[in-house]
Amino acid sequence: MDDSEDQQVVNLGIRHVIGGMAMTCALLCTAAPVGAQPGERLVMVPAAETAPAFLTPLSDNGFIDGRSDAIPELTEEAVVAFFGERRMRVLNDDPLADQLMTALSGPPFDRIDLGNGYYVYVACGAHSCGERGAVIMDETGRIVAAELIGYRCRKKPAPRCNDLPVAYAFIDGDLPGNIVEPVFVEWAAMSFDEVDKTNREHFPDLPPVERVLRFVRM
Repeated sequence: MDDSEDQQVVNLGIRHVIGGMAMTCALLCTAAPVGAQPGERLVMVPAAETAPAFLTPLSDNGFIDGRSDAIPELTEEAVVAFFGERRMRVLNDDPLADQLMTALSGPPFDRIDLGNGYYVYVACGAHSCGERGAVIMDETGRIVAAELIGYRCRKKPAPRCNDLPVAYAFIDGDLPGNIVEPVFVEWAAMSFDEVDKTNREHFPDLPPVERVLRFVRM
């Protein structure tokens, strides 16, 4: 994937979906045959309209209260407890803990109860909705999984970002994948569809997004 000279910032809307947990991840998650780095597992991301909807209905208003700090459980301590000091460039060169806080810095949508003892928040970055995040927590507020979608921006030797986004999901090593994977696949599908639609309208020379979600066990 080539780097562009300037970051293409796309304003992505959030599609309201009606979800259920009737289908398992086995029907949705198909591993890619090649391309995974050590420690990664690749899952192909279908088009959003053909993917089963696992997210429960969002309210008509959608946003909790319009504040950027509207996820009370999302504290710096909780994020650092999950990521530690781990680094990987998804949004940018910052530690993953900082990247997650950036990706969820915009007004989040209502808390979505997954009905299995876990819940999820989804949001995009403040004033930069091309950067997206999702976080899944248990009933105690402990983060058990997180997703980042971004343009792999680098600060040195000169600021540059990729033309197209990538998606990574990070999962607690003891957590069964079928609890969280379908949610992250759906969020990536919705995001990739919107990027491709925007690019067809405004940046027709860009290729389609590589529809892959990379899972990493923590």
